[in-house]
Amino acid sequence: CYVRNIGPVQATNTTAKLRTNNAYITLIDSTTNYGTIPAGDSTNNSSDPFILSVSPGCPIGHVVDFQLYIVCAETSWTRSFNLTVGRPMPSDTGYYYVYWSGGPYQQAPVYSWFAIDTTQTANPGTSLNLGDDETRQVNLPFTFKFYGVNYNQISICSNGWLAFGSTISTAYSNTGVPNTALPNAVVFALWDDLHPGYAGAPGDVYYYNDATRRRFVVEWFRVARYGYQTRMETFEVLLYDPVYYPTPTGDGEIIIQYYDALDETDHTVGIENAAGTVGIQYYFDGTYHQLGVPITPGFALKFTTWPPTVGVVEEGGLSLESGKFGLVLVPNPFRDKLDIRYMIPDAGRVGQGFNLASNKAEVGQGFSLAIYDISGRVVKFFNLESCIVNRVSNVIWDGTDDSGRKLPAGVYFVSFEVGDYRQIEKAVLVR
Repeated sequence: CYVRNIGPVQATNTTAKLRTNNAYITLIDSTTNYGTIPAGDSTNNSSDPFILSVSPGCPIGHVVDFQLYIVCAETSWTRSFNLTVGRPMPSDTGYYYVYWSGGPYQQAPVYSWFAIDTTQTANPGTSLNLGDDETRQVNLPFTFKFYGVNYNQISICSNGWLAFGSTISTAYSNTGVPNTALPNAVVFALWDDLHPGYAGAPGDVYYYNDATRRRFVVEWFRVARYGYQTRMETFEVLLYDPVYYPTPTGDGEIIIQYYDALDETDHTVGIENAAGTVGIQYYFDGTYHQLGVPITPGFALKFTTWPPTVGVVEEGGLSLESGKFGLVLVPNPFRDKLDIRYMIPDAGRVGQGFNLASNKAEVGQGFSLAIYDISGRVVKFFNLESCIVNRVSNVIWDGTDDSGRKLPAGVYFVSFEVGDYRQIEKAVLVR
């Protein structure tokens, strides 16, 4: 637990007590000693942590309220926060994680089928007309970063997978993940020996640039298994533009959606890096990851580098460095109020509206702060009157739009722009 001293004098002999009235929680060690914290500095209690236990009967996703009572020789204060009881998520090496629809975390996807096949006309996808064991290259409308590598092209295979970059592999015999054999840098949506048009079956594979939501969609529609004309699968992969859906590493987010339950058991679901040495095997030949749940009709998986969010992010890990642009959000996720803090380092980057007499940048002179929802729509624009150069300025967002209406829980993006500088941070609103 981090503590930051934002006052003008040091905090001497700082101690803290953790309290909760939640029946599922037992506080085993509820006190800690932070020592003396210099003015403007922060510290943590990693050497003397709080210890608690959770009752086995506590439901996943249960929110627990805590109070932290902090005392030093100079003053005392109280901070309230909450944590969500969670569970570990399937991961590779702690780089990518996978979440499923209906899961306990804010990162869990919401299943929402986006048809691009011939059953509709609203979002007409482009047919690849793939036959048995065929792979086709398609250019992406945006740069997609995957395991630290940028790609502008994908290779789509009839056998239920897509690879980043260009590959001539048409691998139909599924293996476990990871595997250094081709294909690599790949998303295995449902890797098996599939044949879209087997024996007159109506299957096909489509792709579509969903420019409104800044994502690229690939759909396998009623694709038959080789040798079984009546056994067909419908599923899709959605690749999200990392610029509009930022992550801690800059890597893109991937959602796989399953329209129907899986028809057979001998296939692979997961992702793998370009070397074939790191990946997440969510499912392989009848066995799910030990932390996974079964794929059912109307099911979604989300692969992202956001780690599980189980409570507030304390202030000690966030800072704005003097002489540099910066934007931080505290706390995040948030329930009632989000403190949006920003720094502009010098007058020259702001515009001619900078007031030398007051050392302030005047409104409308090249800097803005706005909040977007996940569709890219501006829901809140802050009419900034001024900011003090090379000092922290802030605004408070209460989770409402420009009309004062409460916004629903979900993911939002805070955009900070000064001239040609832009920073976007992800904010999670919980209700």
